Amino acid sequence: MKAELAADEKRGDRAEKETEDDLHGRARRWAWIALPAAAVLLAIFAGVHFWFPKMFGRMMNEPLGKLHFWLTIVSLNIVFGGQLVIGYAGMQRRLYDPSVYEFLRPLLPLNQLISTAAFVLLGKTYGGLMIDVRPTNAKLWARAIRMVSALSGLDDGASRRLIEKAGGRAKVALVMHHLGVSAARARELLVTHKGSLRSIVGDLPLAVPAEAP
Repeated sequence: MKAELAADEKRGDRAEKETEDDLHGRARRWAWIALPAAAVLLAIFAGVHFWFPKMFGRMMNEPLGKLHFWLTIVSLNIVFGGQLVIGYAGMQRRLYDPSVYEFLRPLLPLNQLISTAAFVLLGKTYGGLMIDVRPTNAKLWARAIRMVSALSGLDDGASRRLIEKAGGRAKVALVMHHLGVSAARARELLVTHKGSLRSIVGDLPLAVPAEAP
């Protein structure tokens, strides 16, 4: 009986080690894919900038080209460079909760930095606030209400009702409030402006602190 228990324990240890090795192996493979993919994207941008004048006889705007380059290179290095680091540290793809593994918990700040950089690039933030939040639980509802209250001057009850009218979208709610339009029209405006709240309503003052501890 003791021999069988010892054999089962060894098999369990071996299976756990193989699982961990597989996780690290997949993460390293993904890490090597990320940066070359970003390099290909930069090469495409460079090719368009170089060949467009030759094909169509019109020069592209050089200052905008330089701005686009620096914004892209910095953002790509933050997002994909961070992914490379956490990939080599052992984090695998499609992991819902990285903190489920003990060895991944120290990487949570880097994960947050990558997510924040991506949100900024995609227009998911406004004045340092994650304004594109979709409230699916009590905590996210409280955050959405705080942000809408801070950027609209409404009290919490009015902010919640406004978000509900907006279909649970804080960004849509703010466009509705500041422009006096319907939810459908607010969504159309956001699509037209590629999701940028600032390009629609400009710079809004914070009425109250938006993020409570």
